[in-house]
Amino acid sequence: EVGAASVLSFANGSGDPVRAKSVIRGWARDSYIMFDMPAANGKSLRIQHLQPCSARFVVSGQACGFESRVLEGVNGARRHLYLAWPDGVSVIQMRRHERVETASPCVVNLLSGDLLHGVLRDLSAGGCCIEAKVGLLMDEQFRLSFLLPDGQRIQSVPTQVRNVRRFGQQALYGCQFLDIPAIVRDDIEFYITAKLEHMRASNLAASHVLIADSVIERAWPYHEAIEAHGFFAFTTTGVLDLFYRLRFAPPAALLLCADQQDADVA
Repeated sequence: EVGAASVLSFANGSGDPVRAKSVIRGWARDSYIMFDMPAANGKSLRIQHLQPCSARFVVSGQACGFESRVLEGVNGARRHLYLAWPDGVSVIQMRRHERVETASPCVVNLLSGDLLHGVLRDLSAGGCCIEAKVGLLMDEQFRLSFLLPDGQRIQSVPTQVRNVRRFGQQALYGCQFLDIPAIVRDDIEFYITAKLEHMRASNLAASHVLIADSVIERAWPYHEAIEAHGFFAFTTTGVLDLFYRLRFAPPAALLLCADQQDADVA
């Protein structure tokens, strides 16, 4: 969808992927998808020709993601980035304001300028529960910052206390997000959806086999043979999607092609 806020992750050798926010601006089917030129921490990125990249975004209540490659290097001032048309798009249906448990450190920035450190105990796209020292009042407003477990940093979200439960010197604060930016809401919703999908998939782990092969036609006979023996089989053709699936839906077994592109196999 044109105008959809997106998060792009660029492969960075053996290090963690470089994440940057962008917006989808258009596409030519079977050719490319065009994004605003991304920047990380206000700085332009050095992006190489054919560099692996994954994109994720939320459209019409669905969390979408795909992996691709940069069509050309970016070393100067340009307005747009072009990614190759993906082989497929992963889509997960989202439910409004589903909540997941977490234990993420957070910082409460009070209107007075004072800081209060706490821990997020649960999170939804509409709000959260914070465990912290007694001090916040009902209906008090502040700005909340925290780091999602998937590495995405959420900064200065306008937040308001809606209920307070005290126990000793600590308290649990039920909070509502106020006027949250769309791209921040998408980051939170995507994490929650992926987390829930992982939790649901774990129930099927005993019958789930993941096949990793850059040539889909070569993988298909294995796919059919595995399912013929009563297992679920899923095939991925790219390394970024492979790591994503291993993290959020670990299989009972992994079948890895020895000449899988971009993978070092001992």
